[in-house]
Order: sequence, then C-alpha cells, then structure tokens
Amino acid sequence: MKSAQTQSTLQVSVLHGDLNHTNHPILLGHYEGDTIAGAERVVDNMVQGALSQRYHLGRYPGRNGTAAVAIAPSSEIQKILGVQHGAIVIGLGKWGELTPSSLIQGISQGVTEYCLHVYQCRGSVDSGKESEGLTINSLLIGSNTSANIAVEDSVNAIVRGVVLANRALAQRSVKKQGAGLPRVVHIQLIERLLDVAVEAAKSTFRTEKRIEQEFQVAIQVAPYLKKGKGGQTRLVPSSTKDYWRRWTISAVQDAPPPPPMSLPTVLRDRLRTVLQDDQSNDPKVYRALLDLALRDCEPTALRPHKLRFLALSDRARAEAMLQENQSDLIEQLIQRSITTQTFRQDIAKTLFELLIPLDLKESLRSLENVVFILDHVTANYPWELISDADQSPEQKQPLCVRMGMIRQLQMVGYDNHPRDTTSRSALVVGNPQTPLNYRDLPGAKAEAKRVAELLEQADYRTEYTPTRLRAEEVLNQLLAQPYRIIHIAGHGYYHEGDAETTGTKSGVVLSGGIFLTAAEIAQLDPIPELVFLNCCYLGQIDRTAPNTLAANKLAASIAGELIRKGVRAVVAAGWPVEDEPALCFAESFYRDLLAGQPFGRALKEARSNTWKKFPSSNTCGAYQAYGDPDFALSSNEGRDHVDSDDAKVAAEEVLLQLDGLSQSLAHADDAKVRAVLSQVEKSCAADWLNQGNVQERLGAAYAGAGLFKEAIAHYERAAECEDPAYPATLRTFEQWVNLAVRLGAKEGDKTQIKAAIEKGRHLLGFSRTSERLNLMGGAQKRLAQLETDTKQIRAHLEQAAADYREAADRRQQAGTLDSYPILNAIVLEVLLGKDDVDREVVLSRCEVQAQENFEKPRSAWDAITIADVALIRALIGQSLPQESNNLVDKYQAAFAKSSTTQREQDSALTQMRFIREILKKLPHADRDASASAVESLDQILKQLQPPDQLSASQAKPTSAGTSSEPRRSRPLPKHLGQKKPTRKDTGRQSSRIKVKTGKRRPTLS
Repeated sequence: MKSAQTQSTLQVSVLHGDLNHTNHPILLGHYEGDTIAGAERVVDNMVQGALSQRYHLGRYPGRNGTAAVAIAPSSEIQKILGVQHGAIVIGLGKWGELTPSSLIQGISQGVTEYCLHVYQCRGSVDSGKESEGLTINSLLIGSNTSANIAVEDSVNAIVRGVVLANRALAQRSVKKQGAGLPRVVHIQLIERLLDVAVEAAKSTFRTEKRIEQEFQVAIQVAPYLKKGKGGQTRLVPSSTKDYWRRWTISAVQDAPPPPPMSLPTVLRDRLRTVLQDDQSNDPKVYRALLDLALRDCEPTALRPHKLRFLALSDRARAEAMLQENQSDLIEQLIQRSITTQTFRQDIAKTLFELLIPLDLKESLRSLENVVFILDHVTANYPWELISDADQSPEQKQPLCVRMGMIRQLQMVGYDNHPRDTTSRSALVVGNPQTPLNYRDLPGAKAEAKRVAELLEQADYRTEYTPTRLRAEEVLNQLLAQPYRIIHIAGHGYYHEGDAETTGTKSGVVLSGGIFLTAAEIAQLDPIPELVFLNCCYLGQIDRTAPNTLAANKLAASIAGELIRKGVRAVVAAGWPVEDEPALCFAESFYRDLLAGQPFGRALKEARSNTWKKFPSSNTCGAYQAYGDPDFALSSNEGRDHVDSDDAKVAAEEVLLQLDGLSQSLAHADDAKVRAVLSQVEKSCAADWLNQGNVQERLGAAYAGAGLFKEAIAHYERAAECEDPAYPATLRTFEQWVNLAVRLGAKEGDKTQIKAAIEKGRHLLGFSRTSERLNLMGGAQKRLAQLETDTKQIRAHLEQAAADYREAADRRQQAGTLDSYPILNAIVLEVLLGKDDVDREVVLSRCEVQAQENFEKPRSAWDAITIADVALIRALIGQSLPQESNNLVDKYQAAFAKSSTTQREQDSALTQMRFIREILKKLPHADRDASASAVESLDQILKQLQPPDQLSASQAKPTSAGTSSEPRRSRPLPKHLGQKKPTRKDTGRQSSRIKVKTGKRRPTLS
C-alpha cells in the first residue's frame, strides 16, 4: 500500500501514442446528437461494444451533466499484465457551447462516477488495490479545432476536474470514517500527433503551478513526454482542407402579437341573442358590431425574419450573430430557384448576399468543408445552391461545388433503435408503380439499374427488380430482410398542411394511394446505415399532380425523420433533377463510397463531377445530405495517403507519410500494400528517389508488410545512393542482411543465407552490437532448419546460441534485461542438451520484466513473452502434451488482448515451428518422447494458425492414432528437460539487482 503522501499526490503525464495500446480506462467526451466515430469507436471496440449498446438504448451521455462508465472484463493475461480496458464518457452538450468551466464540471462528474463504479463493483473484493489509487488515460477533450477549447485549456480542465473529484471523494471518505473511496492518483493524457503531445506536455508544467497554489494539492508532472506505440509526426498542423467546420443556423421566432380580445363562447352566444331580440335598434349597426367584436380570431403564423448564425472559428472562439431578412422575399427566391432545372446564377448570388451575415461572408468563402447544423425552418433553405460569384469562373459555381457541404439537424432527442446492421445487403427500387396522374420515369429506372450494378460489383447482396413494382411488392421487399443501404428513385409527395397532423402522407409515391414514408423505414430492425431517396423527378410530373412546389420541404421532412430514427447518412433530392445529371451524381457517389471513401468526400466528388459535366444544371446541388461526414461503409487503410489531392512539396512529407503507413497498412494484404506504396513512389520527385533516406524508408515499409524482395531492392538502392546530404544509415545494411536471410529461408536458398551472414560478419567487425548479434543468431537458426546433416545442424545451433548469449550479455552490461536473446539462447541450449541450474530463475526474471514493460509503452511482444516463457517451461519440464491446451489459451489471449497484427502472430509462432523442426531433425535417445513433443506442437499450431496458413509441410503425427487430443507420453529425454527449481529457488530473483527495461523485438528472427 502506498503512503498517504504518495496517495495524495496526483501524477500527470503525457503519452505520444494511439489508443490501441493503452492499459487503463480512457476518459473522453461526446457531443449531444453526435455519432460514435473516430477515437470513440476505437474505445467502443476495446470495451466490446458497450458504448454502442448504451447509445442504441438511449442511455448515452450527450447533455451537460451526463456521464457513463463501461468496464470490459479482463482476461487472465490482462490481469497478469495489469491491463484494464474501460471508458469514462462525459456529455459535452451541443456543438459550439462547450466552455472550460463546463468541461471541468463534466470531468469531475465522470471521474467521480468511475471511482464509485470501482468501489461498488470491486471494492469489497480488491480493496487493497483500490487503496493504492487508480490510473486513467484521457484524450485532450475539446481541444480539436471544432471546439473553443485550446490544448492548454483542455489540460487544465482535465487536471482540475480530477482534483475536484478526488477532493469530493476524500471528503466523503472522512464522513464515512475512513471507508476509503478510491481516488485517481495518475492521469495520463494521450495524443497521437507529436506536436500536439509536446504542447500538452509543456502545458502540464504551467497547469501544475496554478492548481497547486489554488487547491493546495501536490501534483507531480512527468519531466518528459512518454513515447508509446502508434504515434505520428507532422511537419505543420494540418490545414482545414479535410476538416469539416460546423455552422449552426437557426431561425429566431419573433414574439407573436397579442391575440385580439374575444368573449368566451357562452357569453358571446348570449350577447348575440340579446342584441338580436332588441328590435328597436338598427339591425345593420348591431350586425356590424357583432362582426367586429365577436368574430373568431385565429392567430396568424408568422414567418421568422431573423437567422442566428453560430460559426466555430480557428481563433478558438465561436462567432455568433443575427441576420435579418424579408421572409416573404426569401421564400419567393427559393421557389424560383428550385422550380427549374437550370442553375440561376443571379438568384444564387442574391440568396448568398441576403442570407449570410456580412461578417461571415469571407469566413464562408475560405472554408474547404462545412457542416450546416439546421433547425426545422432553415433546413428548408437551399444552402447548396447559393453562390458568392464575382468575376472568376470558379466563384460562379454553387457553394456545394466549391466546398464540401453536409447538413445535420438540430434535434432535442433521438428515438431509440435496436441496432445497426453491418451486413452487406442493399435494396434498390426504381420507378415504382404510381397513380395515373404521375408519369413514367425512365430516368429513375436507369439510375436504379446502375446503382444496383455498382452495389453488386462491391459484393453487396442487392435486392433489385427491373420491372415497376406495386406498393405491396415494395413494402414486402423492404421488410423482408435487414439492409445496410436503401436506394429509392421515383416520385415524391409532400403536403405542408399535413405536416403537423397524424397520418401525414409525405414520402415516396406508390400505387393505390400508398406512400413509403420515414415511418416504414424506421420500423426496420436493424436500421439501415444509408438511405438515398431521389423523390424529385418533378420535371417530368404532370402539373395537375399535387405538390410541385414543396420539394425542398419534402427532403428536409423525410431526412429529419430518418436521422431521428437512427439512420447514419441520408441523401434526399431537394428539388427537381434531370435524368443524366442525376445518373452521373449517383454513379460517382456510390463508386467512391463503396471504395471506402467517407460520406463527405464521396458527396463532394459527386457534386464536382456532376457540375463539370453539366454546368448549366442545378442537379449537383439538389441533393441534401444529412449525417456524419466521416461515416464510411468500410474501412480502407491507407486511403488518406493515396487519395489525398494534397501534392507533396518536400521529401520530408514522404518520410512522414511512410512512417504512418507502417501502422495503417498493418492489416492490409500484399496487393493493397504494393498499390499504396507504388502510389507513394509516383508522388515523389525524381530527386527524392535518389536520396538514401527515402529509399531506406521505402524498404522498411515493404519489409514491414513481409514483401522481402521489394524491400531488399530498395535497401540496395539506399546503399548505393551517393548524395552526401541524404545518406542511408547503417540500419540499411543491417536490414538488408536480415531480409536476405529471411528470403533465403523462405525460398530454401542456403547460398543466399550464407552470403548474408558473410556481410553480417563485416558489420560485426565494425561493431559487435546486440542487434547485429541477434541477426547473426537468427541467420544460423535458419541455416539449421535447411540443413540435413546432423553435424552441420548442431554446428549452426551452437553458433546461434553463442551469438544470442553474447547479445544478451552486452545488453546486461548496459544495465538492460532483454528477453529476446535470452529466450532464444535458452531454447537452443535445451535442444542441444545443455543444462543450466539457473534457467528457471532467468525465465522468471524475463516474465516479470515483460509484465513491468507492458505497463509502460504497451507492446504486443511483452504479452507474447509471457506465453513464450510458458512454452519453454513446458519444453524443459517435459510437459508439452499436458500443457498444450493451456499454451493455446495463453497465446490466444496474448494475440487478442494486445492488438497484434496477423504478421506479428505469425512471427510469434516461428518459435514453435523451429522447435518442432529441430526435434524432428536431431536424433534422440527416446524417439517416442520426441515424437510426442512434435505431435503436441502440431496440435498447438493447428489451433493458433488461421486455416489458410496451415502449412502443407506440417509433419503428420508418427503414431497411428487419429485423436485430436495430444496423447500422454513418456518423459522427454533428459537432455531436453531440466528439473524445475523449488519455489524457494524461484523467489530468489526478487533480490537481484534492478535493471533497465529493454525494447522487445519479434520473438524469433
């Protein structure tokens, strides 16, 4: 248990890394009405979907003062490593309304909720651990450019909030006479970008002094920025090119005039009777009096003539202002604009000048992307069609072509929906049957056919019928199965007078007087993610049909209901469209979206492509898009690097891009890696490709993906570069040797491996570093695997063991315990029949070191080391058959809970493959025992390897039995095992000198 002084001290540190490699619950914020995306989605995956579950049940924080805690159950290996995944989500209120003071209160409430959750759920079981204090990670909440919170303000708010929560918990503990509510003793801020992480780390020092003086508490700030895994570096803060600025636009309703005086109905009827009975008076006078004084006076609905704009700016503040306008004039201009298919530049310019406040005009012109957050009134305005044209041709484009533009709706609350669907299924309906006063729509049929083709090419199970469907057929298809995408093209209907009544008929026109409305789509379970409604082929509608003037309100009405029901993205045509431009828009939109592009970018490209082909048409702006601009149907690693139209202007940009690709391409297949890296090379100037550092980085990118031939070619070019300003490093030669060995082993080429070893000896002659010794050890092991002569095999194993031992000794002399060469040396010595009485002590030290390392910059190799130690113990203890199931569990837990890639998993399993092959190659006194060990390793590998990676060369069991359970066998030969030391012997390792931690490398070179 920590001392009272230590427990009362709040430690603050900053980690440069990503969320996938954290060990403690993560504090983050959520805006009201926002979706779970980005970093929040990563955390949701870490807590096994607990955040999505809350979100779908309507129990998710959003409003100020709300908070939720989700803790994922820990596996056995996570408990050993001290890993506890969790989320502490606080509500941030509405976009643009977050302030430092409200953030402090929200953090305080969230931390308090978490501490109480720990106390109530675990306090009675693990009170000792709670008394040591809790550690949490935190994002820099509110510090992105969409909020009015600077990085230092965010750091200050987080630390203050934790201090306030700890104070409240301490006071409560005192009142309960030392009941000991847990408190947070360490807050670690996490930031992926290096420049922001550095700024946050510097801010912690300034925050420390202020808070210590104000609250009289002890705060200990880490003196240096901690380096984690997955961090990125950028040359300068990113521009607003790919960022979506939020503008909130709402109508300001004037106070209605006081209603005219009128009598209650009973008194009015009685007065009328009295006056009518009095025949002595002039009837005309009384009739006029009755009409004036006793008439029914309905209050007249007033149109708002003021709009309120709230624009979140780069200057870390929100700019709010009112814009007055003549509502009748605006309505007339809107109707003139949307009742034609031709783009009216004059009206678009007039609407821009009348609607946008003077002080915000220049700000809007400078934006690359904007999200308009609209209310039920401003959603009816054609924002996509306004234009700020001056003289240049570019400025004569509609605003939605010049910039990315997406809508969101201001809503008080969202209806609960059971769940989203991730199935690859889609429904496409084109030109369904309608009443006779609606004309046939061949354009809608052609659009639906092309969309269905694109969906099928993208491997979506598409429900599409080319014939005109009746109403019941459309509804039957809609409700037959869950769909992820719904696309409908046809006629639409909207009656403004029905909008507020029950049973309103606004939606897609079907046969028999039936309408497909948002209510039917909302009944789907799961709810679709994308709905595309092109219900405005009004240019071809018979003018005797109803509703030719309310198309913009139809789009806003349907989209609003769908978003409220939980659909993540909605595209709805807001006014009449033409056939060919509509087909062009749909084709471009789906092609990009199905390729993995985010919703906002796909929409922006579709509008741009449609405008380029049809510049006189306003169809490109007819589509009102509602949702999250970052929504995507599928992840597409590396797409930002390939598809970004930011031209590279410096070689340093390419170097940073290649560093980032090592993370984003970790799970990509070989074809994807080649395509992405080929695109990177094409973006380079010829001079850059002559630089040694660029070629070295390209080689590293290919090597990380397992493409050894391409990597070796780039390393060779790096070594041959003659530009003294940008030379390759010695690591180029080290990695060339490493990859040549691995390629030789893969192709069974002993000559290539021996040539690489010869080059490696030259490097050792220059300096015998532990890295180079490890490479030489790995090369000797691979030669042993290819040899058939027993004497040569033993010679290679002896040399490999000597290299690994020397590498471990050099690291030990530097005060660092490196498990990698130690474990490899132990395995080799066991296979060679060598004894070592201290072997178990060394294994225990490696195991403890891996646990300690995992609590720092988290690495998958530290988790795998624990499983490796268990494997070696089973080999030494002659218990591989008995421990096989336990070993499978340990490796699976290490893979699942430490964010390993498939390549990392495959690398980890090379230890077992190597042991199995050497056991088969070397003669043993007890062949049955050796065969039993090989059979056990085969069974373990079979359960750990993906089905497509089960090697055809995997040895078959030598026994006649076919049972999947490893058979019990006689003990292994003595030279393959060593008696385990007693618990007393094992405990001696705690008295050894403390050494520095070493960076863990892949399990087996």
